[in-house]
Amino acid sequence: MPTYKTSPYKTPLQTYLFRGTAVDNAGVANITGGVSRVYCISVHNGDGAVRYVNLLDSGAVAASSQSILFPVDASAEMTVFIDVGVLFSTAVTLTSSTNKNGTTGAPTAVNVNVMSAEGTSGT
Repeated sequence: MPTYKTSPYKTPLQTYLFRGTAVDNAGVANITGGVSRVYCISVHNGDGAVRYVNLLDSGAVAASSQSILFPVDASAEMTVFIDVGVLFSTAVTLTSSTNKNGTTGAPTAVNVNVMSAEGTSGT
């Protein structure tokens, strides 16, 4: 089961810093607790094959709500910076999978870190 640590600091740039360990296709729902804007995603793929990380604009895991889906090479780390942030109007939910659809195939060693700010403000 994934575990999360919330940053103890709240600034205009960063409200939430989440660390999900062993994120799989069952996903982790609603990590931000509501509307938020994602600014940075960092992924460590410890599996020996390409894995797909999916951020959903939803309070639950649902294939129909994909917002961001990207591949991470085998045994690699990847960081994505989004200078203006991506708005999630419901909540941010995470999954990772062995398939491009983002919700099937369970990887075993995908860790995901997400930095976001609450609310709809931003450019």
